Amino acid sequence: MLPALTIFRAWTQEDADDFRQAAVHVITAEVGLLEWTNVRAAIIRRQAIRQNQPTSSYENYIQEPPNTLIGRALWMGQGRIEANTFELLDGEWQQLVRLLWLEVAATAMGPAPATRAVFLLDLALKYPEIFLNLVFRVQEAPQLLADMAFYPPTSALACLWVAQWQPVGNAYDRPLTQTDYENGKHIAFADTVWILGEWLKQGKADPSEVAALLEWFYANGGVGYADDPAHVDRELSALRDIIAEQTKETISAIANALEASLAVGGDDAPSTFAAALDVVHLGELENTINASPIIEQYISSIKESKWELSAHRIGASSAATLYRLVENVGEAKQAFLDPVDVRRRLAEGEVAGANPYALQDEIGRALRTHIRVLARAIAGLGDKAPDELIDALAATIHKGALSHKEKGRVSAFSAKFEASPILRPADRALSADLAMVLSVLRDARRERVFSAILETDEPLVLAQLVGLLGFKDRDALHSRIEQLTPENAGATHYHTETQARIGALLTAGEVGAAEPYIAAEANVKGKISGLDVERLRWRLRINFLRGEWDAILATPDPVALPPIEQAPARETIKFFKAIAILLRPKSDPAVAAGMFRELYKHQRQFAYASNLFAANVAAILGDGGFPVLTGAKEREARLALAEIDQMLAEARPSDPAEGDVVTLNKALLHLALNDPDRALGYLSAVQTAQRQDRVAAYRVIALSRAGRAVEARAALAEAKLTYGDSPLLRDVQAFVEIGTAVLAPVLILEDDKRAAIKSALHDLQNLPPPAQAEILSATREPFDDYVIDRVREAGAALVSLVPQLRESIDEMEEDDISAIIREVLQAQVTYLGWSVPDQSKRGYALKKPGEPDLMLMKGNTVLAVIEAVICRLPLTHQQSRDDLDNHFKKVLGYADCKLYFHLTYARIEDIPSIFAHLETMLKSPLTGFSYADHDLIPLTDSRPRGFIARYRRGAEEIKVTFLVLDVLQAAQRAVAEEARKSKPTKS
Repeated sequence: MLPALTIFRAWTQEDADDFRQAAVHVITAEVGLLEWTNVRAAIIRRQAIRQNQPTSSYENYIQEPPNTLIGRALWMGQGRIEANTFELLDGEWQQLVRLLWLEVAATAMGPAPATRAVFLLDLALKYPEIFLNLVFRVQEAPQLLADMAFYPPTSALACLWVAQWQPVGNAYDRPLTQTDYENGKHIAFADTVWILGEWLKQGKADPSEVAALLEWFYANGGVGYADDPAHVDRELSALRDIIAEQTKETISAIANALEASLAVGGDDAPSTFAAALDVVHLGELENTINASPIIEQYISSIKESKWELSAHRIGASSAATLYRLVENVGEAKQAFLDPVDVRRRLAEGEVAGANPYALQDEIGRALRTHIRVLARAIAGLGDKAPDELIDALAATIHKGALSHKEKGRVSAFSAKFEASPILRPADRALSADLAMVLSVLRDARRERVFSAILETDEPLVLAQLVGLLGFKDRDALHSRIEQLTPENAGATHYHTETQARIGALLTAGEVGAAEPYIAAEANVKGKISGLDVERLRWRLRINFLRGEWDAILATPDPVALPPIEQAPARETIKFFKAIAILLRPKSDPAVAAGMFRELYKHQRQFAYASNLFAANVAAILGDGGFPVLTGAKEREARLALAEIDQMLAEARPSDPAEGDVVTLNKALLHLALNDPDRALGYLSAVQTAQRQDRVAAYRVIALSRAGRAVEARAALAEAKLTYGDSPLLRDVQAFVEIGTAVLAPVLILEDDKRAAIKSALHDLQNLPPPAQAEILSATREPFDDYVIDRVREAGAALVSLVPQLRESIDEMEEDDISAIIREVLQAQVTYLGWSVPDQSKRGYALKKPGEPDLMLMKGNTVLAVIEAVICRLPLTHQQSRDDLDNHFKKVLGYADCKLYFHLTYARIEDIPSIFAHLETMLKSPLTGFSYADHDLIPLTDSRPRGFIARYRRGAEEIKVTFLVLDVLQAAQRAVAEEARKSKPTKS
């Protein structure tokens, strides 16, 4: 709230000018202001006097203020300094400064920054006491941030203070206002950081301030993997975007500032290291920057096992950048690949009398960090990862797989790193990094890493991998888990480690392996709060996994437990009894729904609400072959949908995996209501990867109910190709073929949240498309290459499905063929939140709105346009040439985007003639576009070939990808016919 006294309002113009001049004279000439060079000494003196200690006692306690404005703002906010800085606000002259600041804030009209604001900001840059006054005035009058943003020296600081802004409110209304606050804050930051980016482009902003701002973001990043969309900071993404737009010289200056900060060291060194790698990646500076400080920092941190050691906030692209830097500094490569000499470290520690347990923990953390970095580097490099990097990862995993002092091995996989009773892990589970690297490796290279992993004696990590890897690896994992009895597994030191092991084994379905640990745990000495309830939950989970519904229902009331544990034990029993009643052969969904409703009324948990909805869906659908709901059943379905929407306003999911359960059940109910379009909308909103098999299955039903049988069969074939011949897909196939199926809703188990965290895959939906592609593609043009690859894969799927299509491809129209492309493409991008609408009114075509065949979109944003044409006649016919030419021109008029596709469905045998015409055509003049160059897409696999042509549209570059799909398949048919004729007949 601004004070009643505002200078230009309180006095006449002449008197106001006199007051300002007098105030400035008092402030600058009479007060004797501190400067940044002597403020530390003044603070030390004040601290020494207050504590009656000599000043020398505080020389190491209070550091010198940094050189950047952002660094100084953070320095003043330190607890050890902040108490002393309040004294700097003493004095009546500070009230004069306050009046001058608030007058600037009260000025409603005029250019920014205001002249008076610039004068005061310059004083703040020079004098710490006036700077401190600004800190408080911005909190009182946030309007000042606009003047700061438009003044280059303070623009970065304005960004910092916007990012640090805290909401005004209380615990009662926070759930209602938090989302709006976060969105408003992001908009304000995006605007402010855009201004900073413009100052950088003009050379008016200091790159070191941008480096300090980025360093702060990395130091304050949340827990989790840097590339995981659930942990992406929108403000950090906006800052990275403006850095990426700068010239190489500017980005190099930012990187150099971070390297200088890295040389200073300190607690924030890992954050600075991660920020420096990110900047090198954004600017593609691998071949130009002095990489030695970055590489030396990493190697020394791993060798010395520094306490602050962490791979937190280092994503796949940054790790790949680190390896590229190492390659450019050849002499450091071996030290990077194998920085941990376990035998030497253990021997030196023994000589020095170090605590052996602490020493092994230090070495274990170093190995874990190095494993993460190597795995992420391989994921970032993809197929370009060299064998020496894979060998280094396998060797490091071998060192850390188990503890064996004589062989130089220390357990880096130990459960204590995943289930510490004291520390909350900053990064994701190590198994997630191992699964990620196994997903990108192939054949012998993959086997080297997988074999090293199987050496571990920690069942927790292996159990986590069961949920993260494919079916082909589960036999090997199961065999190794079975070998690791409590006597053979690695040592544990806390009960939380044993709990984590048992929970992971049960989540993986390894009941036989979990039971010996449960039996061994029963011998634990002492009383642990909540342990009896946990044991009860283990037993019920085992009953659930074995389908022992009667055993669950026979569970007695826990009267033997201490009174404080009886209430949570009863809730657990009731929860599992409700699940048993719902899933047993003679199920009673209505009774289960009543039990879940009682649980929900007692405690507003999302799992209770979700399972209540699932029980209602099961009761409504029954087992009558999935008919279209009418009459009373239709009313029940709509009431159930209304009820779950009301509950979702009270109980929110703790993660996307929980929310997806309700979304899938809503889709299932809308399918039963014969509303396939609404169902498809819900299916497109499913975020987590582990539910995509069910999304694909329900999509087939939706297409079938929408009367799009050809597309439904194509989607079913694609789903089977992707997810295998699962029972769910067999039920869906029965529905497509005979029109009936028994489909059950999805349930949440009490520990699904933990399982989802342990087996979390990359959920990219909340990122903008370029950022999504950057994670998914390790190329220099990730968005372009990712989209082109998806369209080519959809084309390959179409061509592979031609022999299986019941309706001859020769009889299908262009729209029918494109519909198959759309369904396959939609299945590939649904988890990104993208959609593939067809025949939407968009752009121009002659004198009416255009109707592009397909578009790739996110929300209302067009990412790419796809136009297709059937080539029925040889290219000697003018009509064929005209068709190809016209569709090329049409596609460019549909939308203002970067990527366009021209698909040719070839029904002629002379495919080379199509390529020849396309290559000539793409060079032809186009109004508003100028041809730049083109590349041939070579034959490497079954994906369609073609050209990628680049054009200039004003100052912008666009790409048009020309693909030829051989839907006639004359050569394959001819060879098959020859084989048929030459096949010997049976006598």
